Amino acid sequence: MKMQHSTLLLDSAALSHNFEQVKKFAPTSKILSMIKSNAYGHGMVWAANILKESSDGFGVALLSDAILLRKSGIKNKIVLLRGVYNLDELKLALEIDIDMVVHNQEQIKLIQETNPSKLNIWLKVNTGMNRLGFDPTEIAGVYNKLKKYNIVLLTHFSSADELANPITKSQMDIFNSINLNIPKSLAHSAGILGWKESHADWVRPGLMLYGVSPFPNTTGLDFNLKPVMTWKSALIAMHDVKKGEAIGYNRTYICPEDMKIGVVGVGYGFGYPRHAKNGTAILINHMLTEVIGRVSMDMLMVNLQNIPDPKLGDTVTLWGNGLPIEKVAETTATSPYELLCNVHLGMI
Repeated sequence: MKMQHSTLLLDSAALSHNFEQVKKFAPTSKILSMIKSNAYGHGMVWAANILKESSDGFGVALLSDAILLRKSGIKNKIVLLRGVYNLDELKLALEIDIDMVVHNQEQIKLIQETNPSKLNIWLKVNTGMNRLGFDPTEIAGVYNKLKKYNIVLLTHFSSADELANPITKSQMDIFNSINLNIPKSLAHSAGILGWKESHADWVRPGLMLYGVSPFPNTTGLDFNLKPVMTWKSALIAMHDVKKGEAIGYNRTYICPEDMKIGVVGVGYGFGYPRHAKNGTAILINHMLTEVIGRVSMDMLMVNLQNIPDPKLGDTVTLWGNGLPIEKVAETTATSPYELLCNVHLGMI
């Protein structure tokens, strides 16, 4: 019996479609596509090659990512979102023509020591995220030190996925109070979809590119987005279990009746969340059922009571087409970001 225990399907047409949706939501903005964290688990080089004819640039977290993209033939603007931290990194970034975020004084010193003739800087201001960036009161002085270079001013929203939270408006007000006539960037996916006034010169879509909603109690389908990743596995075993018997480690599920259960050939060792609760949605042959018992390293168990005539090798959809990842995230006490990034491509 031939059986594929785990398959990751990546839909290039869906990625292109979602990019077009970004353009519809922010038609006058340039687009910096976020492909950090291996394109949210989808494959950074794969995503960049799909979008290279459309996207104005790409955002990555690591210099090694930027190097890989250049070696893979990506010629678009690449922005190093955490910037550089020593002279060797700065020189290498300049050599391969990488834009860099500047968010602290040490990075300014590196630039002044090297004194490059040309540099594209994304100057980060902290408007309330309190993670990276200069205080708004410092920006004028910082700008004066760097003004001979091409500069984009940017900030990052902390709570734009909470549409009723006034902090986003406060962050925009702080940002807009900075009187510099240079390109600006505020909006990530939640900003693009929920805060039109934040679109500015550049938008930075991430999660929505991959077909996922950044807002609670919604899915990408609500915004005409299509899932790019569909993760499938297969039934590798089936058992009839008596009422009152337990399923899996620590006996977290007790059968309420005599029932048929299935074993799926994937687990937390592949990136499926170990803390998925009893009742987490899963599809068997496109029919909805539930995860039962504790997820194991390379297996998980499912309820087959309402699945007609199940067979070994039947297709199991963990998330993607037919089962929005947002629904899985709701019952695993995590976010779609984490689920996507945790998929272990090398094991699939």
